[in-house]
Amino acid sequence: MSEEAQSPFEKPHAVALYKSLKYGWVSLFDYYGEKDVEFHSDSVRISEPVEVMFRPLENDAVIQGALKTLDEMERQARIELEKKLAEFRNQRASLMALTHQKEAA
Repeated sequence: MSEEAQSPFEKPHAVALYKSLKYGWVSLFDYYGEKDVEFHSDSVRISEPVEVMFRPLENDAVIQGALKTLDEMERQARIELEKKLAEFRNQRASLMALTHQKEAA
């Protein structure tokens, strides 16, 4: 099996904690050694890297998590769409009001 096709659960991962310079939150990311800054240019590493083995979740749990995420993405898309449609309606109403103004005498 090639390294690209290898399951992410078959070998340890070098990870570290990073703090986002933009948002301030702390996240766990892969550690890339000397090339670390290239991959995490907007974050600063705040811990020493450690190697960990991850245990996979059951497929049902992964699918349920994906469905919840997709539902939330759809909800957010609908909110954004409604905002954009309201902008278009307001622009249209403004233009219609201009064309129906009384002419000055």
